[in-house]
Amino acid sequence: MLNSYPQELLQQKCQLIVEKTLEEKYVHLSVDNFILREGDRTKISCNVLFSNEWDDIFIEGEGDGVVDALLTTMISTFSEQYRSLKYISFDDFVMQIKFKTNIRRSASPVEIKMVLKNAKEKDIYFSSESQSMIKATISVVASACEYLINAERAIIQLRKDIEDAKERRRNDMLDIYISRMIDLVSIISYDEVS
Repeated sequence: MLNSYPQELLQQKCQLIVEKTLEEKYVHLSVDNFILREGDRTKISCNVLFSNEWDDIFIEGEGDGVVDALLTTMISTFSEQYRSLKYISFDDFVMQIKFKTNIRRSASPVEIKMVLKNAKEKDIYFSSESQSMIKATISVVASACEYLINAERAIIQLRKDIEDAKERRRNDMLDIYISRMIDLVSIISYDEVS
């Protein structure tokens, strides 16, 4: 694996909080039927599939390279509903080929790590591995969007849980929810979420 950063440990903790908070409402996101056209600008089109009752959608857009085209298009598509995505910016992208001795070197897996910055200028890390550079790239962008969408949904749910715990005078639960919220706001600003 590419070098890991300390912030990634907090992010893993936040992922567990998001999964615990949303439980069966956690939405997995994947990309299917990806078409890439290279010219002066990179044009992409694809289907975005969801693991829940949301309707699958078709998106298309363009950018300066596959990462920019897909990330920009996905953020543009989802930022109307998930406003925190408007404040996410691209920071870094690293690719490493993991040469294996037991396979053709050209068929070696590729690991990609992408770094995004949130509104507070904190890095958020994502990684993916595949024997296809494009597949790994698509996967890392999709996992970033999945993570950010679910984190925002978890903050909204935690707000409701905090209000409910206050009304029921459940200070034990209130402390748990507030603690979870504190960790999550390191990824998404509380003010950005409606």
